[in-house]
Amino acid sequence: MTWWAENSDSQYFDQYFRINKQNQIFLETIFGLMDTNGDRELSREDFTGTAFSTGDKSLLVKWESLKHEFDQDGSQTIGPHEFVEGMKKLALKEPVTEELTAGLPHFAMIVNIEHSLNSAVERICFTLLDTMITLDEPTLGSMREAWRLLDVDGDGTITSNDFVLSHGFTQQAEQKWEMLRSKLDRNNDGTITQDEFLVQLKHLVLSELSRTMLSFSAAAASSTRQSLATFTSAVMSRVQQYCTDLAQNMRAAHA
Repeated sequence: MTWWAENSDSQYFDQYFRINKQNQIFLETIFGLMDTNGDRELSREDFTGTAFSTGDKSLLVKWESLKHEFDQDGSQTIGPHEFVEGMKKLALKEPVTEELTAGLPHFAMIVNIEHSLNSAVERICFTLLDTMITLDEPTLGSMREAWRLLDVDGDGTITSNDFVLSHGFTQQAEQKWEMLRSKLDRNNDGTITQDEFLVQLKHLVLSELSRTMLSFSAAAASSTRQSLATFTSAVMSRVQQYCTDLAQNMRAAHA
């Protein structure tokens, strides 16, 4: 948290609203993940150089998008201050709903708006992290295979009926379906499409690993860094483990 201590003014959206500690860690950690050469600024080299070992060509496109949004001085680099200020600017663009302010005392309005702004920062951080993580073909293949096994009746969606067919009319079938639905049914319509499965499983793993990463970052020495390549590998490994567990569960039900 050294940068925040040295740049205390950046902790505030304005004179009233403050970035909370968790988001300070989140912002610093994501910046560190992308800063592959550790020079405390983001540049084209961080997305194309040998420090990033996955060979993902789409990273250059992602860098151009990032530069367009955050490179305020046109230097072709993004420093920590530009990154934080850009994130705050994006959060401040989100509308303040009437329910946050209507009929409330001044202090309560400030608390509500600050919470809303921090929620926006968290969402933007997660979206950026999601954008930067590209799953490789073996991982996507594992996800598609798990999907195929879960879609027992082959109708193109996963529903409670697939678990009845595989597990019978049992409480276990209902529990397993509800557990999966609660995590992956994005629009809560009682079905899980293949698109939902692929997107939400990645989001589930990102959410879990992000919490672990933030806990680690809060306690770690400032010299300890995790690269985006390492984090991407961890995400893919966890996704593949989820898929393996799901596949084994369905095969066991058919045995």
